[in-house]
Amino acid sequence: MDDGGARLEVVLSERHRWLRLRDALRLQFVTADPEARARLRIAIEDAEREIAALEAEADALQTEATPSPAAPPPTTDAFAYDACLSYAAVAPDRDWVWLELVPRLEEAGIRWLLAEEAAPPGVPRVLGIEQALEQARRLLIVLTPAYMATKALQFEAILAQTESWSRGRFRLVPVLREAVDPAHPPAWLPPRLHPHFVQPIDLSPAAIARGQRLPRLDPWRKLVETLRSPLPEL
Repeated sequence: MDDGGARLEVVLSERHRWLRLRDALRLQFVTADPEARARLRIAIEDAEREIAALEAEADALQTEATPSPAAPPPTTDAFAYDACLSYAAVAPDRDWVWLELVPRLEEAGIRWLLAEEAAPPGVPRVLGIEQALEQARRLLIVLTPAYMATKALQFEAILAQTESWSRGRFRLVPVLREAVDPAHPPAWLPPRLHPHFVQPIDLSPAAIARGQRLPRLDPWRKLVETLRSPLPEL
């Protein structure tokens, strides 16, 4: 291995270490009190600066070694974000979102926001999700029993489906963390979100394992391509 290749390995290893640290800090931030959040926010920002510097160095090293891949075609709409994330803020859903989903989206360059970010404090959440749908191309929901047990989250999915039908543009992207048999769906899954009605992206361990063996079946790749693509119309 030449000096450039050896340096690249070091940089990627160090980037991975900082990513895990940042993700751990984000997870602490979710449940921290206001005073602790202020300290954690500074630590997260420091970690993100380190990650950005390492990514820039890695990009430069990879550019020297191989030609740059073609950039994905830009979308022609005016959305500020590719996706608004909606999930149940309880373990294990919360942990999976911050430790698995968000790092994958950021690594792929997906622009995202949280549903609760769209409205300022004191504004009803229902207005927040409406504003989020104005800013984000799609609503990505992490569809689990905990999600469907939360009435406010159920409403977000309903609102996205209603808006999709009224405007003729499908904006809801359900993600499953556990495989669902369409012939025998679980009791917690409502008919309006049945896989025969709304095609989900299966991110169950079995689906991820298939994608590792056959890259064309990689569900993470499918998710990123879906979030980058223009909205399908009726």
